[in-house]
Amino acid sequence: MVSTDVFFSDLESRWNAGLLDTTKYQKKNGLFYYKGRILINPSASLTQLLLSEHHDTPVGGHSGYEKTYQRLNRVVYWQGMKNSVKKYIRECDICQRSKYETTRPAGLLQPLPIPEHVWEDISMDFIEGLPKSWGKSVIFVIVDRLTKFAHFLPLSHPYTARTVAATFLDKFTVYMECLKA
Repeated sequence: MVSTDVFFSDLESRWNAGLLDTTKYQKKNGLFYYKGRILINPSASLTQLLLSEHHDTPVGGHSGYEKTYQRLNRVVYWQGMKNSVKKYIRECDICQRSKYETTRPAGLLQPLPIPEHVWEDISMDFIEGLPKSWGKSVIFVIVDRLTKFAHFLPLSHPYTARTVAATFLDKFTVYMECLKA
């Protein structure tokens, strides 16, 4: 039998030359097997038919990636099969329409309690992606929640929790002492 399939023609020539690992590849009745599973050309339209048969039919039941992959993996193999299965399921219209959310709804937002004293409750944030100025490219923003008074401190990348805490303490130790007096 003369094959017009370039994939299998190349495989056949490598088989005849003894270049394939016989612990992984076998040839029986004109079919190639890879680790005991029928080898398929990854670019053949047969892969789409197999995906459809193992996912869309009543036997497949539109099960998720893992079950569909395991069902296929018992019988056939093609290079990139995992990615093909993931892509097929991600593009399956029925699966996307009937997919359920596994997390509980967040519920209603609850307001934060209003602080009673200045600097009792603060918020911190970082503004990144800025052009460097004096070696600093990040703005560390600290806001007192009661007065809405904001402080902007320069930081440089990379910064750690230790450097952020040190910057905060350096700048606000004097300020906090003034508040206590």
